[in-house]
Amino acid sequence: MDNTNLFFDVLKKLDENDILKDIILIGSWTLHIYKEYFNSEEIPIKRTLDIDFLIPNPPKIKSKINIPQLFKDINFDEEINLTDNYTKFVHPKLEIEFLINQKGSGDEKIIRVENLMINALPLRYLIILEENRITVDYRGIMLNIPEPTAFVLHKYLISLERKNLLKKQKDLDTANEMIEFLLKIEQQKNLIKKIYKSIHPKWQKKMMAVIKEQSNELYNFLID
Repeated sequence: MDNTNLFFDVLKKLDENDILKDIILIGSWTLHIYKEYFNSEEIPIKRTLDIDFLIPNPPKIKSKINIPQLFKDINFDEEINLTDNYTKFVHPKLEIEFLINQKGSGDEKIIRVENLMINALPLRYLIILEENRITVDYRGIMLNIPEPTAFVLHKYLISLERKNLLKKQKDLDTANEMIEFLLKIEQQKNLIKKIYKSIHPKWQKKMMAVIKEQSNELYNFLID
């Protein structure tokens, strides 16, 4: 079983238990979905062990599901991060984490999601992905993912938070390759400006400092 098959098994488990409609797939596995969505070889595929799901804040999980048991059925072990106390699920080939948008001062290290029996990790800037999402059919499964333009703008912004230089460069490489593709599509160009204008001005300023260094084409497009 390769990573892609295992990834699909995770989606199927969540779909069968009526959870996928209430969460959003984010992170590098989203690129696999975009590749099929656009039917394009230009979408960069970045290999990763991490499957990241975003839970809207406040959580709107309608089903009550024992997620630890659900993933145990497909050989994922539950682990509690000793530093922050958030939940992740570990398999030799993949890891699953649940993230949630950080609100307010950011004092909370975890947010308990009782209906799923997990602790989600709060992170800044995820509201950009939460508020700008689409639902796509991925191999017969309806899946929430970020608007591609929101995905890219978020990548530029979080690159500023990365302490790991390899992960930072990976974020920037992904954003640069994706934006080069998206700027060729008129509908996506319209969305880039719309989503950018919806972002908090302080975040726009931070984002533009990165974009100016990384993509002259995008920078000139946004200031036009």
